[in-house]
Amino acid sequence: MSERLTVTALAERAGVHKSTVSRQVRAWGLVGADGLIEVEAYVAKRQELDPALQRTAKPEKAPGYASHKARNEAAKAELAELQLAERRGALILRSDVAPLIGGWSRQLRDELLAIPRDTVPDPVAAADCEAAINAAITRFADRVMAMSLERNPNAGDAEPPASG
Repeated sequence: MSERLTVTALAERAGVHKSTVSRQVRAWGLVGADGLIEVEAYVAKRQELDPALQRTAKPEKAPGYASHKARNEAAKAELAELQLAERRGALILRSDVAPLIGGWSRQLRDELLAIPRDTVPDPVAAADCEAAINAAITRFADRVMAMSLERNPNAGDAEPPASG
């Protein structure tokens, strides 16, 4: 005996809406006394249909009102957080930072390139090279912090981000 399914289960398997399956099985007389449909008989009848009329996938549902409202509320909350941070002085304009970062980055690059490359293969000098890199990065970070504090005196009050 072949497999027998409900209209809903058969519709999910066929990838069509259950009303389509219901209409087809009633028209083709495939519904058994128990309300189940033989899968093989349904598939055979479906293959007789014009291929242009067969849809194998359900169309995607358009997002509803609730999802639009949730997205809108999330966007409003994010905007409110940004406006609050701006009022507190916790934000710095990109136009203020961009010119500084370019110069600072070039200075850090130049300092790192000035460290002799010959010292790395020697295990004893590797520690010196590491110390020189750490010192260059520390000086760079100190300059960045000093400049940001000059522009925004409240910037030093913020907690540093958690690492890890």
